[in-house]
Amino acid sequence: MFPFSSTTIYAVLTCGIASLVFGLQVRMGYGEEQVTRMGWPVPPSHEECWKLMPAAADGSQPKLPAWIRMVAKEMPKTAAAFLELDYAQRASGSVEPKLRAAIRWVAANANGCQYTMEVAAADAKRVGVTEEQWKSLIAGDRAGWSEQEKAAMDFALGMTQNSDGVTDQQFADLVKMFDERAVACMVLHMAYANFQDRLVNCLGVDMDQDEPFAPIAVRFSPDSLVKTTIAPSPNAPKTVGNPSGTPKDITNESEEYNWLPYSGLQDRLQIQRTRKTRLRIPDWQEFANKLPKGLMPAASDITWYKIAFGYADELAVPFEIYMRTAGSEISANWDRAFGNSIFWMVTEAIKCPYCMGHCEMNWEVAGFSREKIAEISRRLAGNDWSSFSEAEQNALQFARKLTQAPATITKVELDKLREGFGEQRAFFIMVNTSRYNYMTRISNGFQLTLETGNPFYQYYNMSPPAPDKTAAAPRPTPLRRDEMKRLLEDMKNRKERVVLPPLTEEENLQTDARAISYESRLSRLFLPSSAGARGYLNFSGSPNRVSRPNDNRPVQEPDPTLTLDYGFKTRLFWIASRVNNCQYCLGHQESKLLAVGMNDDLIAALDLDWSKFPESEQAAFALARRLTLEPQLLTDSDLDACRKHFSDLQILEMVLSVGGNNAINRWKEGAGIPQSRTGGSFGAGNTEEHSYLTDTNPALAGKVSVIVEGNDSDSAVVPTTRKSNKFASKLSVEDALKQVENRNPRLPVKSDQETKEAFADLKLPEVTPQWMRLLANFPIAGKRQVNAFLAAENELDLSELTRARIAWVVARQNGAWYSLAQSDKRLLALGQTREQILQLDNLEKVTPDQNLTPRDLTLLTVAKNLAASPVVLPDYDAQRAIDVAGPREFVQTVHYTAMRSLFDRFTEAALLAKD
Repeated sequence: MFPFSSTTIYAVLTCGIASLVFGLQVRMGYGEEQVTRMGWPVPPSHEECWKLMPAAADGSQPKLPAWIRMVAKEMPKTAAAFLELDYAQRASGSVEPKLRAAIRWVAANANGCQYTMEVAAADAKRVGVTEEQWKSLIAGDRAGWSEQEKAAMDFALGMTQNSDGVTDQQFADLVKMFDERAVACMVLHMAYANFQDRLVNCLGVDMDQDEPFAPIAVRFSPDSLVKTTIAPSPNAPKTVGNPSGTPKDITNESEEYNWLPYSGLQDRLQIQRTRKTRLRIPDWQEFANKLPKGLMPAASDITWYKIAFGYADELAVPFEIYMRTAGSEISANWDRAFGNSIFWMVTEAIKCPYCMGHCEMNWEVAGFSREKIAEISRRLAGNDWSSFSEAEQNALQFARKLTQAPATITKVELDKLREGFGEQRAFFIMVNTSRYNYMTRISNGFQLTLETGNPFYQYYNMSPPAPDKTAAAPRPTPLRRDEMKRLLEDMKNRKERVVLPPLTEEENLQTDARAISYESRLSRLFLPSSAGARGYLNFSGSPNRVSRPNDNRPVQEPDPTLTLDYGFKTRLFWIASRVNNCQYCLGHQESKLLAVGMNDDLIAALDLDWSKFPESEQAAFALARRLTLEPQLLTDSDLDACRKHFSDLQILEMVLSVGGNNAINRWKEGAGIPQSRTGGSFGAGNTEEHSYLTDTNPALAGKVSVIVEGNDSDSAVVPTTRKSNKFASKLSVEDALKQVENRNPRLPVKSDQETKEAFADLKLPEVTPQWMRLLANFPIAGKRQVNAFLAAENELDLSELTRARIAWVVARQNGAWYSLAQSDKRLLALGQTREQILQLDNLEKVTPDQNLTPRDLTLLTVAKNLAASPVVLPDYDAQRAIDVAGPREFVQTVHYTAMRSLFDRFTEAALLAKD
């Protein structure tokens, strides 16, 4: 190590006599054995390295720092890629150069890397950091730095010493002080620092007499580095680990090193799948044009890439090229399966569940079964490593120590690697283990959401295993009363679509079972607090409910302009749910109808014989059925039939109520929510258990529904087959947009001024759109509904482009031309061409590209099917979307589709014209 402090070195550099100091140190460092302190052969000369490395694009051969020359001996192409990466890290990014040098020194100091401390000091001087500022940094009081800069230094220290311990609040505060891009660059700078420091410490190399150099702006021909990925062999080795002789565990049994037992680690992986990334995950289209040609031939669904390329492509691209070049150069002498075990050990040592999940995924693409992957992970997480050879155990211990305490690595640990693997492979293990500390810090810094499926098949251009299509059929539609009851009861055993993490300690303390139900946790984990089912039911009405003990449901302020009876609205809800075959909501409405005094025969009449109800309700039932099944085809005569018995305001209330029913049908079915075992606590007498398997009047048992599609007197059930292109095929987009130009609203619309007065405390546009003016008829419920729509637009993690596409697809499916005109305008404003917009009409024929990625297509398929009918989205398509886009975006797509289904129904029923 250098016998000088960084303050002294800074002063020496200032005086211009560094060459003498470093020249003495080099001669002392290598000695007669011509090896570094860590036992590696001394680096080749500059001339020798340039003979090994690719030629610079401009033909130059600048002097190379000692550590780069060390890499060039074994990995010459990698050394070239490293030069480009090092330059980017020291000269690029949106962090101000003085602060960039300071946080680099903070990391180097924490890692005990004298070499990079001196490089940071030289960079600091070069960009104008004063000696007084530098002294205050080294002394620890940082008196010469601003509060924002001090916060960045604290972040750098946390990212280096305990990246898992950096809090969401610390990250968010830093974003407020700087901006998202600057903080993203800080994460990447710290990732590189922790990679480079470990590598340089392990090399044991000292600076040459004329170092440290300024950042070397050398560039190489793109063809000389590697941009393609190298897929693992599909023929996985039978074992990971290769014990020779009698298996022997050489680990120190008394040493406490485990993060969590295997089961606890799996819980953390599941939590990471539901965790929200600290920055918004951008769409691929937002940054695709910044990537070098050929680097990413197809869009990737790996969260890492969307964040790194999306916020700091100038730093992330050089690392990706480095990683691929290094992988190519060592592939002939690298055991990828065991190398993945080393990576796993780093993830455990640094507490990084995201990268640990990626280790499991990479074992899978290498051909390991799920059972084998679990077995390997259990062994690595346990205290018995006897299934690994002594050399491999030494490598695993080295990985843990290098990760947790890089300054304590000694020549002894590296000698063990060389003895066990030979010099070249030991060198590769050292380089890759250091690099894994880059990847884990990216993951922990951003707290990346772990992908649910395995995107590495796509990354390596491999074919994933054939999916199981047994869940590809929607649930059937019952035609007869007895069969309906059986299916309603079966819904209690429905498999949840989204796997949620274990209950937290706080959740385990809840006394209200509803608070920890699947649906409640789903909303709490994936939706903003202002979103969820309450946004669908502002007009459905509710009985005068007396709050029960431990009941945490909010009681909403009543709206005096809502005049329709609760029981009547519940019958409309039953009609909508029956037409949609939403067996969850149908069960709840049955329970509620019993609670308001209807008997089983009268409930059956909703399905079989409307003559049992007043003419006014029959007209309303017909409107509810038409609005649910084919909103585009709702006619003036449908409304006129209701006008004989209801005012226009009551008809609008009815429309909004049924629209909300359709929304919640889609939420419940899309999210895969099992039926409540208590009938939603609405059953007669609010009994703890509520069975749907009640006796049916024999006179009604054999009768077939008159309101569902596809009825067949010879069948008890029929397949649910509603087409998802029903309305798209009837009218072209051009004709649809023309049709909406000059329509006259057929339900009351308030003026702009009246709307602003009714919603005075809301943030409204300068000119209120007609849909808001329609809702302004209901000052309280309407305001809640406007808020729900605004939350869906402003608070979801789905990007503006994704939301606009979903809105377009849903409107097209529903024949909702006011909504289509709105979303079409949004898409054009977001840079989509007419050709790209029209692709949305034929999603089944679109292949993934840079505009419509696999993630886009799976989410839009969910929206299209869910808009067509709540139950034509089968488990198979839902799981595919969860695997590709993740549970958060899947759940938010379901919610947003539900909200748009409500929006389309009331705007089309009112026949609103284009704003």
